[in-house]
Amino acid sequence: MTIELAARHRPVVLPVSAQTRFGSIFRPRSKTWVFREGVQYISINFALLDCVDDIVLQSLKATILWYLENWAPSTADTMFKHFLHMFRTLKTITGADCESIGVAEILNYKAALSDRTEWYLGSLASGIKRWGALGYPGVEKEAVVLLNEMRIKGGRKGEPVRTMCPITGPFSEIEYEAIISRLNGAYGNKSLNREDYLIGLLFITLGARPSQIASLKICDLTVKESSVSRGVSYSLSVPRAKQRGEITRGS
Repeated sequence: MTIELAARHRPVVLPVSAQTRFGSIFRPRSKTWVFREGVQYISINFALLDCVDDIVLQSLKATILWYLENWAPSTADTMFKHFLHMFRTLKTITGADCESIGVAEILNYKAALSDRTEWYLGSLASGIKRWGALGYPGVEKEAVVLLNEMRIKGGRKGEPVRTMCPITGPFSEIEYEAIISRLNGAYGNKSLNREDYLIGLLFITLGARPSQIASLKICDLTVKESSVSRGVSYSLSVPRAKQRGEITRGS
C-alpha cells in the first residue's frame, strides 16, 4: 500500500464535535469516544495510552478521527487496538514513553512479534502510513520508507477451516446434529424459551453473523397467503453485513 507522505507537519486541531462516515456523533477532545453505529457499540479509550507523550497522543486521535470519517467504525477501532498494542510493547522493551514512530520503533516492535503475530505489524503499517500522509507529527519519514520496503507476513487466513480445527474451526455434522437435538430437547422441556429457541434455529439455518440477526426488524418478515393452495408462506429478509461503504440495513 503506497501513500504519499505529507510535505510538512501540520498542527493537530481536534474539533469539539465530529461524526462518523455514517452519521454517529462523538467528541474527539474527550479521552473516550463512545457511540452507537447501527447495532454496534464502539468505545475507543485513549486513556489507556499512558505510554506515549502528548504530541503522539493527539496525532493518533486525529488519525483515528480520519478513519472514523472515511471508513467503518470497526476499522477505526481495530486500528486503535493495533496502535495500543504496539505502544505498550515498546514501553515494555524500552521502559520509556514513545515520542515518535521511527525506524528503531518499527524494528523493535517487529522483533517482539512471533511468526503467528507478525501480521499485527502488517495491519498497523497502513495506519502508520496514513498518519504520515495526514501530516501530523509523530511518524518519521524513514519509518514509512522502511515499511514500504519491508516484507511482512500476513495473517493465516482460513487455517481453522482448512484444517478443521476442533477448537476454532467449523462445526462438524455430528456437532450440528447434537446442537439441534439439544435445542429441540431444551425447548420441549421448557428450559429454553421460544425467542431463544428461534434465534438458535436462525443461526443454524442461515449461518448469519450476530450483527445481521440483531439488525432484523418486524418489517423484515413477510407473510403471504396463497389463494390457490390455501396455505401461508413466510419470507425473511436478512440485512447484509460487512459490505464496504454501506450503512446498516442498506441492503
